[in-house]
Amino acid sequence: MCALPDTRSPEGPDGLTDADRFAGQFLVRRYRILGTQTVVYDAWEPDERTARTGADFFDDAMLTHHAGRWWGQLGTGPLPATVDALPARSEARSRAYRAWEASEHERAYALIVQAFPDAAAGRRHDGEITRRVALPPAPDDRR
Repeated sequence: MCALPDTRSPEGPDGLTDADRFAGQFLVRRYRILGTQTVVYDAWEPDERTARTGADFFDDAMLTHHAGRWWGQLGTGPLPATVDALPARSEARSRAYRAWEASEHERAYALIVQAFPDAAAGRRHDGEITRRVALPPAPDDRR
């Protein structure tokens, strides 16, 4: 696999400038939701089917494009064969799916904290970490 470029953004005065970093072969993003105090961290893996074949279809349900390739959000890729082989709508498949999804989310949390240690204090949900930060002071418009 080719080396991925490091696209670290310079830190802003609040240390929370939007940034993309790599943890091994994984893309980890940090971005602030515009106009809010919420910062979101998420983790992505290369979408292998597209990388392998150049196909117009993807392995992952959640996609982003970065550094000239497609990435799928962890936990949205194809099911492992052992889970996919279980009968549809069965309790066994539901349990196996929930266990697989939880392990994917834990993997995402570990990658996020590796790339952005400040995320460790955030709220973990569905493979993303969010946290509230102070908004920068508003400019003084009374000049």
